[in-house]
Amino acid sequence: MPRSTLLFFLSVGLGLCSNVYAQGPEVRINVPKGYHSYDSMSKRIDKLIKARPKILSRQIIGKSRAGRPIEALLLSDREVDPGLKPALLVVGNMAGDEAAGGEAVLKIAEFVVAALDKEPAFKALMVKRAIWLIPRPNPDATELLFKAPLRQQRWTIAPFDNDRDGDKDEDPSDDLDGDGWILPMKVPDSNGVLVLDRDNHSLSRPAETKNGELGRFRLLLEGTDNDKDGEVNEDGLGGTDIDRNFPIHWRPAHQVPGAGPRPLSDPESKALADFLLKRKNIGLIIHLHSNQHGALTAGKDKIPKDDRALYDALGKLYQESSKGTAKPLDAFHVPSGKASSGTFQDFAYHGLGVITWPARIWQRAPEIITKPSDKKASPELKRERQWYRFFKKQGFGYKDWKPFKHPSLGKVEIGGFAPFTVKTPPSEMLNAAISPVVRFVLNGATLLPDIELKGKKVTRLSGNVYKLTFEIKNRGFLPTQSRRAAEVKRNTPTVLVVSLGSNDTLVMGKSRSILPAIKGGKSIEHSLIISSSGKGSVYLVVRSEKGGTATLKVKLGKGV
Repeated sequence: MPRSTLLFFLSVGLGLCSNVYAQGPEVRINVPKGYHSYDSMSKRIDKLIKARPKILSRQIIGKSRAGRPIEALLLSDREVDPGLKPALLVVGNMAGDEAAGGEAVLKIAEFVVAALDKEPAFKALMVKRAIWLIPRPNPDATELLFKAPLRQQRWTIAPFDNDRDGDKDEDPSDDLDGDGWILPMKVPDSNGVLVLDRDNHSLSRPAETKNGELGRFRLLLEGTDNDKDGEVNEDGLGGTDIDRNFPIHWRPAHQVPGAGPRPLSDPESKALADFLLKRKNIGLIIHLHSNQHGALTAGKDKIPKDDRALYDALGKLYQESSKGTAKPLDAFHVPSGKASSGTFQDFAYHGLGVITWPARIWQRAPEIITKPSDKKASPELKRERQWYRFFKKQGFGYKDWKPFKHPSLGKVEIGGFAPFTVKTPPSEMLNAAISPVVRFVLNGATLLPDIELKGKKVTRLSGNVYKLTFEIKNRGFLPTQSRRAAEVKRNTPTVLVVSLGSNDTLVMGKSRSILPAIKGGKSIEHSLIISSSGKGSVYLVVRSEKGGTATLKVKLGKGV
């Protein structure tokens, strides 16, 4: 299937399933439709499987802390074992407050199911490829999007003793003003570290202490001192950040909040790790994030030159998929030296050697409204100003600060960005926000390594002795093994197996040869010298862990 054919169809066909989100439930946020709760997503998947049982299937790869099954979907024609095909993995929202990622993954399944009868290229794709989809690996935290009061939760729902008093989650946030949202609470404090933004007094920024500026207040989440220990909300909903809980460059929770008590401590992260370790034919991983500006890597390991070129090319492809609306992305960029730890990106690439790409959704305000003063603002404050201007213009997503008499803190103000808003596109913008990711993922399936045997040439050397020359080509873009995989010795080598007739023998060559990694679009030539009775055939088989299997039958004898 030519990649150009698929690219064209993707460019015009994303509207095929644009109406699927009308089935989402009502929620107490300014995106009342378009997002699936756990149950509604499972029911939608049931319908898709019923429509295409030979192409779409479901596996349960683990259970969350609350006992919700973590679902993995497989898109592939199962007449050929999907475990022998080049495979792509797409992971939805590991962070509970980035629900758009899960919706994008669901839409990929929607799109392929709708396209199968309309475009032969997709039928060919299902025969040759396996696409794994894990829409929502952190289902418990995402489910808070559908419960009142609305509170934003990135981490898993794993009770944790934040204040080390022997009790867990005993002092959570409270909806003091009864508006259904857990919002920021501005508390006057002469020892605070924040001041009002000069450009917009609705926003705050750190005090410039080097210039003699003093902090005026601090921000807490809306709530009270439930456990009467003199602190407000110091031990709310605990949990583990899945994207900080993997074993590569993991650091403990006192250094990196949310890292968990140990690597893979939570069933959600362990389910992802086990899934990957069992499926070595996965040659490309795409994981999705919403409005993610922090580091997705520990930033410690060097990227080999060959692999860096692949990542640069993926960045250009993502720009192409977003039709120029996305800025160049770097999977290993560390902003302002703020390296992360224990990330999925590092586990998959640095640990397993699989090329892994973090695709970002809703990365900036859809309409950028700037002012001259923004040039002097920090990147964080500049983004916050842009989101504020966007939401104020749209009339949702931000609540103006209002005074409130707190039972223990006195006069405070409650307001700010609504929970989930900055990371959750509203329903009318969801399709536009996730369409670039859908295009990028389906384009990515055409980039996987793809082994082919071709170019046979048989030459009679003398009598019954023949020289057989053939080409082993990688028709894909990605190599059969990344440089990092070679360094960490994670891939099973690509192997050539030669089978001869009972009366034939190999004069030169081996019946089983280990082949070097083959770059995308490149070939290696191989020759054998065979003594043949002229009645048998030579059977060639190349098995590549990431690039699939190719076979070739060659007849030796008269007429050569």
